[in-house]
Amino acid sequence: MGKQTVYAPLPDQAYDPRITDLTAPLRVPGRKPSDVLPTTSSAPDNFRNRVVANTTPIQLVGNAPAVRVLPSNARRVGLIVQNKDTTTALFVGFGNAADANSFSIAPGGSILLDFTCPNSEVYAFSTANIQAVFIDMSRGV
Repeated sequence: MGKQTVYAPLPDQAYDPRITDLTAPLRVPGRKPSDVLPTTSSAPDNFRNRVVANTTPIQLVGNAPAVRVLPSNARRVGLIVQNKDTTTALFVGFGNAADANSFSIAPGGSILLDFTCPNSEVYAFSTANIQAVFIDMSRGV
């Protein structure tokens, strides 16, 4: 924003465009721009990533009963589902068998569930022969 620009926020505007002015990052008194980002790691020396990922590729037969792809897993912290087909949707069910009314993933699409991840069984269904990939991320011991 230029020096002559007057900023007047709209009543429903939650974003302040002045934050994008990086000539003086965050405008903290007494700090230089080089002081804004820490130069050392804050992770403890004994940190160990205990998340284990398992990849499960599947081939679905069109209009066959839903397939249980993954069992329930109380330690599941993430799930990636990818529809490898370019023309047919993949239907996914959590805890219940999937059908054509279940959550759908568009052809060639994928979904990442990492913040809120279901730990119940994961089922897959399709109306045509397709390939899909399920990546289950679980916390190890």
